[in-house]
Amino acid sequence: MAGNKHRGPTLDSFLEKEGVLGEFQAKAIEEVRADSITNKDDDFELIRGTGNVYADLGMKNPEERQRRVIEASGDASKNRK
Repeated sequence: MAGNKHRGPTLDSFLEKEGVLGEFQAKAIEEVRADSITNKDDDFELIRGTGNVYADLGMKNPEERQRRVIEASGDASKNRK
């Protein structure tokens, strides 16, 4: 968007100009690391799909839908049973 009079500097360029870019980057990294450690969510169940997304979603005629997509993609090697 070159030439857009309403567009200002990037946040990084502003923070660099103010002399605090490194400090903000370090704080951001620290927060992301802390968040990833404290937000371990083990309350989920892994459910394996059938290999047919249409069947997994409960759609009508899932085999026919998948066959048509495979034919349209030209990749018959995905048509496994």
